[in-house]
Amino acid sequence: MDKKTVNLPRRRFFADTGAGIAAGAASVGLGFSNRVTAGNGPNIQTKLLVYVFLRGGMDGLSFMVPTSGPDQSAYAQARDRTYIAPTDGVLDLFGSGFGLNPNCSALHNIRNRVAFIHACGHPENALTRSHFDAQEQIELGTPGDQTGSEGFLARYLSNISHDPTSVFTSMASSSNTPVSLGGYTDVATLDSPSSFSPNSSFPYADTHNIMLREMYNGAGTLDEAGLATMDAVDFINSFDLGNYQSANSSFPYPDSGFANDLALIAQLWTLNLGISVATVDRGGWDNHTDMNPLPNNFGFGARIGDISSSLRAFYEDLAARGRANDVAIVVQTEFGRQVSENGNFGTDHGYGCPMLVIGGGINGGVYGSFPGIQTQQRIGDSVRPTTDFRRVHSSVIDRVMGRPDLVNDVFPGFPYTPMNFTL
Repeated sequence: MDKKTVNLPRRRFFADTGAGIAAGAASVGLGFSNRVTAGNGPNIQTKLLVYVFLRGGMDGLSFMVPTSGPDQSAYAQARDRTYIAPTDGVLDLFGSGFGLNPNCSALHNIRNRVAFIHACGHPENALTRSHFDAQEQIELGTPGDQTGSEGFLARYLSNISHDPTSVFTSMASSSNTPVSLGGYTDVATLDSPSSFSPNSSFPYADTHNIMLREMYNGAGTLDEAGLATMDAVDFINSFDLGNYQSANSSFPYPDSGFANDLALIAQLWTLNLGISVATVDRGGWDNHTDMNPLPNNFGFGARIGDISSSLRAFYEDLAARGRANDVAIVVQTEFGRQVSENGNFGTDHGYGCPMLVIGGGINGGVYGSFPGIQTQQRIGDSVRPTTDFRRVHSSVIDRVMGRPDLVNDVFPGFPYTPMNFTL
């Protein structure tokens, strides 16, 4: 980038920009550190792990609905305004006695590449109904223990080999690094492609960028960090983020924040920048009041419909590019909801909830063991967890990412037994 000398007073420059390079990076949702690599061996990771966290505690029974037998009867007795009947258009899942929420037809259409895993959660000796505690323990990969500082995805990334030409090796579709990536230094946080350019509405945006480079042109740590951020801004901005289109025109990305996040991940990954892990969050699941699991234009029904359509668009895009077998998408929430509806036509914090794994190498089906929801089968009026969430992640690392040797590094001491949901 050519430099120019611009006579703009330092005080006015900071007043106009809002505080210099750190604030500038934060305003566009970009965190960028000097690139590091975990080696350059023969096992360079060329696959992508996408981790979707549905924050707030999603109601699993409104997503995977019991459709027959004693579980359906118990479900019907426990709920009134939050009840979904089999005749409401529930979408059958492999004749398993469960079906998808009627708003999930998009996900249902790719069910042969989706593992639906029953009753996932913490082990029973570490159960919690605190959003903060449950999320942090999951992201640290240490149920019942929040003393660590390194996330489970950080441990995964630190133990794989990256292409030395990688621009960055992980990204988070948020303004802050999630706990799952905590402790790993090579994370790009990007919360909005449409607002990426710093001060883009200001007539002197280019001047600001030039001045930032002039100010941070020394050899110190602050200068190095400032120039690394500016290099990242210039480099990523050259890709025209926000104008990405799916390779499959029959399944465009929906017009939603979640879909935009997935499209950004697809764009940056297909540019071969070296990304091995990407994370994306979707909140809004803490439905204590008026949950509304069926409407397709508001409430739980609309949110789960957006998740379904966005995930399918992402999968179809990568499949059209011939990359579906190189991706695993893991979808998780911190806990499920109670079986019984509360007095406000919502549901309160529970325990077990389904997890999803999506990808071209997945053998679609219903996996895990559903413990039943008759009164005597519940734990605290909740679905009893029967699959430790670490088993799902470990199986993805082993069977999809192809790194069984890393499972103990990512989840130390966990007695891992593989789940056979791959082709």
